[in-house]
Amino acid sequence: DYFYIDVQGDTMRYRVFRISVVDPQDISLLQREPGRDLATLLTCTPYGVNSHRLLVTGYRVLPDPAHAPEDHLQWPLWMTLFVAAMILSLLIISIMVTGYLQKRKNKSDLRGKHILRETCLRD
Repeated sequence: DYFYIDVQGDTMRYRVFRISVVDPQDISLLQREPGRDLATLLTCTPYGVNSHRLLVTGYRVLPDPAHAPEDHLQWPLWMTLFVAAMILSLLIISIMVTGYLQKRKNKSDLRGKHILRETCLRD
C-alpha cells in the first residue's frame, strides 16, 4: 500500500512497511532513522474506544505520476439531500408560522370591530 503527502505543491509517495498498535505513551517507534526518509501516520484505535494508537509507517519512494491521486473534493449525494430537506423544512415552517400569525391577526381585528360596533350601538 502507498500513501501520499502533499507539501507545498510537491506530492511525495510513501510505501507502507510497518503497521503497529501501541499504547498512547509508547513513542519508541517514532524515532528518527538516519539515512531514511520515513513518515508515520498516527490515529486512535479501536474505533469508539480510542485506548491505543495505530501507527502506519512508510518509506519514501519515487512518485508514480500515472497513479498519483487527484486532489478534488466531492459533495456527497446524502449531503445534498440533507441540505435540500433542511431548506424545505424551514420553508414549510415559515409558511405555517406566517399563516398562524395572519389568522390570529384577523381574529383580533374582528373582535375589535365587534366591540367597536357594540359601543357605537349603545351610545
